[in-house]
Amino acid sequence: VTVQSMTNTDTRDAAATLSQVRALAQAGCDIVRLSVYDEQCLEALPAIIEGSPVPLVADIHYRADLAVGAMERGIAKVRINPGNIGSVREVRRVADCAKMHHVPIRIGVNSGSVEKEILAQDTDITPITVIGMDGFHRRQEDLLSHTTIRDGEEIPLVRIKGAPVTFDLVRLTERIRRVRAGEECGWPEYSRLLHNPVEDALIVKGNIVLLEGNYLLLDREGWRELADFADYTIRITADEAMLKERLVERKIKSGTEDEAARRFVEFSDMANVRECLEYTKEANLCLALGQDGGYRVAGR
Repeated sequence: VTVQSMTNTDTRDAAATLSQVRALAQAGCDIVRLSVYDEQCLEALPAIIEGSPVPLVADIHYRADLAVGAMERGIAKVRINPGNIGSVREVRRVADCAKMHHVPIRIGVNSGSVEKEILAQDTDITPITVIGMDGFHRRQEDLLSHTTIRDGEEIPLVRIKGAPVTFDLVRLTERIRRVRAGEECGWPEYSRLLHNPVEDALIVKGNIVLLEGNYLLLDREGWRELADFADYTIRITADEAMLKERLVERKIKSGTEDEAARRFVEFSDMANVRECLEYTKEANLCLALGQDGGYRVAGR
C-alpha cells in the first residue's frame, strides 16, 4: 500500500508548502500531491521539489501549459482531467511532454467531462453527474466585508463561513432549476486553496444528477423549496457528539491548536450541525451514520 496525501497550503508559498510536504512525509506519506494553478506556482516548484523527501504530484485543471511547465521543472507525476484541460491538441501536448520527460500521468475524470459521442457508443451506459453545493459559497471578499449577528454580537460573515447565510441561495436555486429543466450548464466548485468558488468548473449534463450538500433539505425560508426539484432525496444523520469530535480532529489536522480548534468548532460548525439535525425535512430515505463508519436505515 502506498500512502498519498495532498497539501492545503498555497503552492506559491514555497516555504510553507515544503514544510507541509515534510510533515506529511514524516507522518508516513509516500507521495504528496499539490495544486499548480498559475505561473507563480510553477516558479515555486523547483525549490519545493528540491527539498521534498518524497515524489510530488502536480494537480492541474484547465491549463495544459501548467502541466507542461510542471514536468519541465522536474515534477514526478501530473494529475489532469482530459475533459477540462483543453482540446485534443492540448491533451496530446501534455502526453508528448510526459513521454519526453518520462513522467507518469494520473487521469481524473467524471461523467460531466465525457463527450456525448463517446457515451453514445454504448447505450447500456447511463452517466451520473455528481455535484455539490460548496461552489455557491459567497466570495471571500464579500464575507469579509459583510456582518451578521451571532449570540448578540456583530461579527463578519467569514467567522461563520459554511453557515446557510454564507451561501448564495439565489444563484444556487437558479442553477438547480436549470439542471432540473435539462439544460447543459456550468457548475462551480469551491477551491480550498483560493478560498473562493471556481466558476463553471464542471459541465452538468445527462439524465441523472446527484447533488449533495448540508442544507438541501433545510426546512427554512428559501431553502425548503429546493427539495421540490428532486425526484428522490436521501438524508444522512449522525450523533452530535461524534460529529463534533470529527470536526475538531479535522481542524487540528489543518494546523490549529487543540483548544483553539474546539472553540472554533463550538462557535461555528456546531451551530450548523444543530441546524441540520433539528431543521431538516423528511427524505425518501433516511440513513444513520454509526461510530464504525457504516450506514443503516434510520429507525432500524
